[in-house]
Formats: sequence, structure tokens, C-alpha cells
Amino acid sequence: MYKLYKDLHKTIKALLKCYYDSKESSILLKHALGLEDKNFLLIFDAKINYLYLKIIFKRVERRMAGEPISYIINKKDFYDYTFYVNSNVLIPRPESELFILNFTLDDIDKINYLDICTGSGCILLSIFKLNSNQIANCCGIDISIRALKVASKNYKLLAGYQKIKKVSFIKQNIFAYVKSDRKYNFITCNPPYISLIEYENLMKDVKDFEPKNALYGGVDGLSFFRKIEKISQKLLDHNGNLLIELGDQQLDKVIKIFHKNYKVVEIYPDLSNKYRIIKLKQKK
Repeated sequence: MYKLYKDLHKTIKALLKCYYDSKESSILLKHALGLEDKNFLLIFDAKINYLYLKIIFKRVERRMAGEPISYIINKKDFYDYTFYVNSNVLIPRPESELFILNFTLDDIDKINYLDICTGSGCILLSIFKLNSNQIANCCGIDISIRALKVASKNYKLLAGYQKIKKVSFIKQNIFAYVKSDRKYNFITCNPPYISLIEYENLMKDVKDFEPKNALYGGVDGLSFFRKIEKISQKLLDHNGNLLIELGDQQLDKVIKIFHKNYKVVEIYPDLSNKYRIIKLKQKK
């Protein structure tokens, strides 16, 4: 059985239009057929055999069931790079690119950098790629060994033949004991910060498919902030920077958690003008 590509494209576009952006039909087709953008229009009148049709419609079914397209095609663009993702990690969001845009080295020649709750490694690896000459060591920690496998895969994909021993990924539970032999000049963290009420009301494609341990931050959504406030005092250099992502309505509560030992350096809004990342330093 064969079907013309242009007819197939039209069918899938119509199916997905009721649910999602109709452009997703092109994305699913290109990925299933292994096509680059430049070759996409060249096969518009080509015939597609039954084997590929099965693969394509299986992916369409997954999308119609609500599964995020990033998991189906196993990739997501973040900052200037493309990262491998699967259901073991949170899908990178555009607002998290604020970490990269506001990573300042403060005239330090060689920095030690830690990323807590590293997930896919997109934040750590983007920062490393842009500042590799000035980073002496960077480490990503996460409670999920499956997430760390994704982060390690992304490191190999991004570093290629230039892979060097500056980057490491370690399984650690920050609610237990965090061991480190060094102080860090820079710590970033995109913690789980969704409260119980918010979690129960999340959209289906988030709640049913993305890992709960990367979303749920306790009943009030602030459990990780309380823990980070304590452990970062042991991990952060006395003049180091701590950057943390937070939820829409959490700024005042997060400042209250950190006010005893930290001072606010700057607060960065996202493109919707919602406070998204806070930069902190330890009080002298």
C-alpha cells in the first residue's frame, strides 16, 4: 500500500488541527522519514510505503493521546542548541533560557559551577558551551539516574570529539546528604515548584507525561527552596552566585525563605513579564 506524501500530509494536518498546532504534522512526518528541512518539499509527490505509514500513524496516535511532541521526536531546542529528551526528564522551557542569558563570571578566571536538579542537562550544558574556557569544573546533580543518563547523552552529543573531563553528572538526593569536595562560584537550580493544587490542575500533556518528581514541589510548592537555602550555604563560595527559577506567584515567599542568609542581587522577568529567576548572594 502506498500513499502520496502530499495527501498524507493533508490527512495528518486535519487530524491534529482539532487538538494542536497544524504545523506539527510536518514535524512528525519529517522525523518519521528522517528528513531535513531542505529536503522536505522535494518529496511532496513521492509515494510512502506501508511500513512508514505504520510508523507515522503510530506517532500521530501518540500525539492525539496528548503526549508532548518533544517526547515523540526525542528532541527539544533550547537556547542555541538541540537536546535529546524523553519522558524521564522535564521538557526544557524558553523561560529557563534566562539562566544562560544572566550567567555572569564576575571577572573570575576559572570557576566551579554546580547545577542542582539538572534533568536533561540543558541549562548546565548551554552555560558550559558558552563559557568552557573559563569553567574549571561543572557538575550536575539529580535524584533520577534515568535523567542523568539523558544529561550524559546530551553531553556526548554537544561535546562530540571535544569531550573533556570538565563535566560530571552525579546522582544525589538533596533532601538527604549532599557531598562535595569543593566550593562553587556559581550554582543554578530549576527546582520542582508546582504546589499540590497547581499539580492537580496541570494540563494533560504535562501532568500525564512529564515526570512528577521534576514538577511537584510539595504541598505549597516551596519544599525545594527551603532545602536549597540550607545546602547552598555549604556549597557556595562566600562571594558566589545562586540563581533559582521560581513560579509565577512565589517571589515574595522565596525571598522570605532566603532572607536570613542571602541578599537579593537581581530578579529577572520572563517574556510574559512574570518574575522567573532570582539571583542571590550570601550575606557577609
